Amino acid sequence: MKKLLFFGDSITEMCRHREFPDNHVLNLGSGFVFVLASEFARTSPGQYYIINKGIGGNEIKDLLSRYKEDVLPVDSEILNILVGVNDVCHLIENRGGTKLDEFETKYCEMIEDILDKRKDLKVIICEPFILNGSATTPYISQYQSLMPQYQAVVKKIAEKYKLHFLPLQEVFNKKANEVDSSLLLYDGIHPNILGANLIADEWMKFYNKNFDK
Repeated sequence: MKKLLFFGDSITEMCRHREFPDNHVLNLGSGFVFVLASEFARTSPGQYYIINKGIGGNEIKDLLSRYKEDVLPVDSEILNILVGVNDVCHLIENRGGTKLDEFETKYCEMIEDILDKRKDLKVIICEPFILNGSATTPYISQYQSLMPQYQAVVKKIAEKYKLHFLPLQEVFNKKANEVDSSLLLYDGIHPNILGANLIADEWMKFYNKNFDK
């Protein structure tokens, strides 16, 4: 059985019930992780064990503080990391956040230790993303200035450590030209059903291309 671990913020968590065991339907959330688990269950029954370790509101500092508990002990074959939007959002709204250099430093610190302790682990780093929406539009000029810088850092880290990088912003931009952006990200940050499926589709295509099933 292949174990896949998804580590991140609310976009990964999406209202999962943490009191239930890993791989339990109620601990998979209602976002892209659940969509992926559904697809694996449909196409490969009993062959995948999906672990959701997303926690809403997390910034990179929070992932750094909990990866030793939530990542290192788990014998997963693949680790998926999606983080960054809260680092930007909270910074813009003066609710904390992470300046760019600190974001890179903490992300690298976490990655280096994970790779040192789990040399067999395959890591996918996802690009954080936004669209126009109720949470972003009031600050859209700041998002448009800052988010590309954080996205560039995430890609840089993936390249530096020879990790897998999954771009997502352009996928959302393209789809937002076809449908109302609120159908993708209900507030400009968090995925609706269509947005969750869009992430899952991109993730599955990436997985099928880069990993042995």
